[in-house]
Amino acid sequence: MALQITESRRVFSVNGNLNSANIKIFERHMRNFIKRGAIVVLDLQKVTQIDDLAGKALIQMFANALILDCQFTIKGGVPKNLMHELCLEARL
Repeated sequence: MALQITESRRVFSVNGNLNSANIKIFERHMRNFIKRGAIVVLDLQKVTQIDDLAGKALIQMFANALILDCQFTIKGGVPKNLMHELCLEARL
């Protein structure tokens, strides 16, 4: 399934697969919104697959948001191992 991203009030709903074939485009798109002091919600409820490369990219995106003091939230459909890595990154 092709990746689709819709945005409404800084909530980015992702639909489809997040994988090595599209993660660079996804990162480039999200980089435009992850700024100092911004509020960004990434809704992954409709993501059907996240491969290892995409998981690592999400962790890096989260780490960058922390550095920029951007309130970055990921909700829905986050695999347990990815959630564990995100918690380690945030030191929770």
